[in-house]
Amino acid sequence: MTFSLSKEETGFLPNRNIVWWPYSKTDDKRIRVDNYNIWANSDIREPNPCKIGAYNSNIVIKYTLEENGKKAVFVKKALGEDGKNYPDFHCNFECYFNDKIHEIETLSCIKEVENDNELEHIEYWEIY
Repeated sequence: MTFSLSKEETGFLPNRNIVWWPYSKTDDKRIRVDNYNIWANSDIREPNPCKIGAYNSNIVIKYTLEENGKKAVFVKKALGEDGKNYPDFHCNFECYFNDKIHEIETLSCIKEVENDNELEHIEYWEIY
């Protein structure tokens, strides 16, 4: 799984956050972070859970599955709303995995919904 971090030029102000859950290890060999991306690789030999999150105003997540010489790629896209409040230390993307599951999710900003109203969160999916 690859998640793109924000590349917005903000001078001396922060332009990205990476959030870790208490059971996740920052030196976990299944996680790699550089200036532009987060990579998370599931491993059926590693049962320990890991969860990581971040914010990006233009989410693009790619999950690649390779098995028996065949490759499938699932791409999930969503837009964030800059300046809005998000859960989990301002995350609109979260990834959880262990030896049995690899979950990738996008989150909407926190909004109050009046009775009989709706809240919409749109994701775009591609599989190739």
